[in-house]
Amino acid sequence: MLGHIETVEHMMKEMQPYISGKIKICFDEWNVWEAWYRESGVADAIYAAKMLNMMMEKADELNIFCACYFELINKGGIKMDADSSSLTPVGKVFSIMKNHINGRICCADYRRSIMATEKDGIITMILLNENLDNSKSFRFKKQEKQAEITVYISASVLPFSDFEEKTVKAVECEDMYTVNVAPHSIATVRIY
Repeated sequence: MLGHIETVEHMMKEMQPYISGKIKICFDEWNVWEAWYRESGVADAIYAAKMLNMMMEKADELNIFCACYFELINKGGIKMDADSSSLTPVGKVFSIMKNHINGRICCADYRRSIMATEKDGIITMILLNENLDNSKSFRFKKQEKQAEITVYISASVLPFSDFEEKTVKAVECEDMYTVNVAPHSIATVRIY
């Protein structure tokens, strides 16, 4: 499923010679369609995070003007009941990614699962581990500012799975921080 994102990027690059530079793409219904028939889970959220990273990184190159997630209410991001609502794992990804709105991209590499933006003196990084079995380590240079790290983890990626939110500390080694992200998890790092 996650390999599909590279295919989407490739197809959009192949289209570029055939469209005018003035034509912008509105990428509609890019979500996992199988989720329409079942509860979403962490696998859908990991896909959404990587796809959003790719679209943010490649927006100018691919002429992406906007991207629309199909059926965010009840089928994707927000579960509605008669007297309550809650974010699904996909909804939590959208909530995490909102921290990049109007930010300047500092580092973007969706293949390495990193997105970092700066806005109002705050650096926000999203570190994604799509691997189902192994942790992934990310290293970055220490700043003379405070770092706040939140990890969204889950024991499963199956339908009905959800993230648990935990605050963690980075491992310090000389002038570097290391953040270990558990399998199929997302970490946010805010440096302010």
